[in-house]
Amino acid sequence: MATASIHTPNPSHESPPPPPTSTSTLHTHLLRLQSSLEETTSLISSLRTITSEPPLQTQLPAQLDTSRAELSADIRARLHLLDEEFAGCKVRWEVLREVRSGVSGSAARGVGVGAVGGGIAVAKGWVGVGARKTLMLKEDERRKKEEGKGGRDEREREDGEWERVDVLVGLMGEDLKAARTAFRKAEITAKRAIEELRRQQRRSLLHRFDSTITSPTSTSTSISPTNLTPTHTSTSDSTSTPQSPPQQPPHNHPPPNRSLRPSNILSTTSQDITSSLRRTHSLLTSSLSTSHFAQQTLAQSTAALEALTGTYSDLDGLLKSTGNFLDVGRHGGVVGC
Repeated sequence: MATASIHTPNPSHESPPPPPTSTSTLHTHLLRLQSSLEETTSLISSLRTITSEPPLQTQLPAQLDTSRAELSADIRARLHLLDEEFAGCKVRWEVLREVRSGVSGSAARGVGVGAVGGGIAVAKGWVGVGARKTLMLKEDERRKKEEGKGGRDEREREDGEWERVDVLVGLMGEDLKAARTAFRKAEITAKRAIEELRRQQRRSLLHRFDSTITSPTSTSTSISPTNLTPTHTSTSDSTSTPQSPPQQPPHNHPPPNRSLRPSNILSTTSQDITSSLRRTHSLLTSSLSTSHFAQQTLAQSTAALEALTGTYSDLDGLLKSTGNFLDVGRHGGVVGC
């Protein structure tokens, strides 16, 4: 049986596999594409869980974003190559089906080619009734010969291979559609997870910054009243009675901690109180200088307002004098007339 093949351009840098010219080679090619699609699906799963992958958990969000972009580009290139190869397989599968049916695809489109099964030249765009009858007779004769020669098993094997290839073509198309959908969802999930990591990092940095700001103020209030009680007792005892020489601690007890001695506690407390008083004094000084400046501004404004009031009163008197002078002149002119 004659076969035909169609060559499609492959834009990838890898050398494309030879085009399948029979159902067995097409079946092998589809199995290879299915294996490549399984590898791509595993990469899609890695992209969806990129923030929880063991090698990438310790990376920063910016590094994770770079890894996500590289993995997405790799998956996109793989899917593009699989789409192109599967499209070529579908075209070759259609050609093989037309060859098996006995009429080539070019004859169905109106181009004159030789009929593959019957050897009859079809010069028009349609196959006449006589040509169809001839093809059917030829096919019946061929089947009778195969059955007579014991080719029934070969025929069944070929039919089973055609059915497997047909099923593989349908499954491959559905798997490619599902892989593209899963890839789009994985990209969205990975982007959202990396953005959430960025927000968590910003919140942790802000929390750390707030804790560093509030830690100096919290140390001044870390001393409890129970720790201050021995201090007052020791000071009152020191003022009322003379200090006794320090007693040696027993040998079976460790020496007391120097940071918990009353003298150290008193020194730390006095330093904290002094620093607090200094801060209060600086605040009061700034408030006093502000109020003094406001008082000076108020006094200057009051003086300027009083001067302006006097100027206005002088201007009022001048206007009254001018009015009186004009009235006197007007009356004098009338009497003269």
